[in-house]
Amino acid sequence: MRVIERADRWSFTGLEEVDTLRFDHAVTVVVTGGPERAEIRIETRFRLAAREVWELEPDGETASLAPVLPLLRQRVARLDVLKAGALELDLVGGASLTVPVSERYEAFTVAGPGQVLLVSMPGGDVAAWTS
Repeated sequence: MRVIERADRWSFTGLEEVDTLRFDHAVTVVVTGGPERAEIRIETRFRLAAREVWELEPDGETASLAPVLPLLRQRVARLDVLKAGALELDLVGGASLTVPVSERYEAFTVAGPGQVLLVSMPGGDVAAWTS
């Protein structure tokens, strides 16, 4: 897995599958690519589109997060972090997960591969450590 910086985004290449899902006061999605991993921690409202479309709140009612469960072991088609502060994750089967910018909070954090850390800042923009 590699991260390529483009003019408007960071694109993750060499992705394989959603390996792990974790739920606490956030939703964490771990994707693999060979021996590398990228951990996406979502801390604000996000959109999941599959057979239906859901607007999900990570810190909301636990049962409302059930639509996320089928993502486990799905093949990943694309993961992009937009420099404007949003995240887009597309799966091979057609499902997509989108995390928009939050005006008040850090919407998400992507850690990995290696020393990469991308943090969506309140109001837009991304704090990036990529070495």
